[in-house]
Amino acid sequence: MDLQTIIHQLEQGSGLRYLKYWLLGLLLLTLVIGYNFRAFKDMSTQEAMDSAQLARNIAEGKGYHTLFIRPLSMYLLEKTYADKHGPAPLGDLTDRAQLHSPHPDLANPPVYPLVLAGLMKVVPALRYHPAEANPVEMGQKGYDPWNHRGHFWIYPPDFWISFFNQVLFVTMAVMLFFIARRLIDSTVAWTSAILFLGTDLFWKFSISGLSTMLLMLTFLGLAWCIMLLEEKGRDESVKPGRLMLLAAACGALIGFGCLTRYSFGWLILPALLFILLFLGQQRLTLSLIVLATFVLVISPWVARNYRLSHTFFGTAGYAIYESTSYFPEHRLERSLNPDLSRVRYDHVFYKFLANTRAIVQDDLPRLG
Repeated sequence: MDLQTIIHQLEQGSGLRYLKYWLLGLLLLTLVIGYNFRAFKDMSTQEAMDSAQLARNIAEGKGYHTLFIRPLSMYLLEKTYADKHGPAPLGDLTDRAQLHSPHPDLANPPVYPLVLAGLMKVVPALRYHPAEANPVEMGQKGYDPWNHRGHFWIYPPDFWISFFNQVLFVTMAVMLFFIARRLIDSTVAWTSAILFLGTDLFWKFSISGLSTMLLMLTFLGLAWCIMLLEEKGRDESVKPGRLMLLAAACGALIGFGCLTRYSFGWLILPALLFILLFLGQQRLTLSLIVLATFVLVISPWVARNYRLSHTFFGTAGYAIYESTSYFPEHRLERSLNPDLSRVRYDHVFYKFLANTRAIVQDDLPRLG
């Protein structure tokens, strides 16, 4: 193929489409690099660092155990041990709170730490540790992108975790494009994707190290499955088995999201309501499949938590008591023997009223 033919293919033929995609990918890569250079500041939240250290323990073969030991978690382990074996006799030195042995994590849902642990196994840079490196020696050997003039600049694992979340962010933009094009048209699809990629709030979450990007990707996958389920449900030629597979996928995605962030599990209610209202004669069967798959996905983790702490969601199940007048700030997590009976319904209601502004500005965007 001569040069003139190649140029013709790029200007008029099928090569023009691939050139547009290549330029679009180059633009996205430039945007990611530019944003990271200007805005990346390592992890800045306790939740992100907690998930990362838990993922490192998993990647190093230490199991789902944490180095961030909360007094409330110790209380739950001791209480569960006492329920099983009775009160401790005088002088009993049993390690009921598991301080001298690996301490099981009761605060974090498992999906995001497990995903990060898998990433740490694949990407060697995530096993980088600044204590093992000498910036001066690195400067003598050549340019080190993680240090600037012999001084610490960027912690590589934090950067690669953020970069992974930005890959999820770009993937979401692509999914959003195809969903909007399928539901409406190409103009709306391009507009939605561009506005999504141009929203600073989502970029901030992408470099936060939180599980928000993974959760939003799960939500878009759920929206895609429900969209297909509704379309196929109106087509009488579609076999029932295909509808059942889509229903099972919906339940599995809600369960996956619940094990990423527990509050995502509430989406089982609107999903069931949608199926009951719009799926015709098979609505009852499909809704039961969604519910059964959801329960099947989360059951092993709920059973693990109940075995360890006699709670379904560990310390996260006590979040409603936090920041009430009796347990202000982080006092509940720091309590070795909390008296939860002193928290009344009006305390919880006043907490809700006081936190309404924070819920609208912070928590609702995190729900995606």
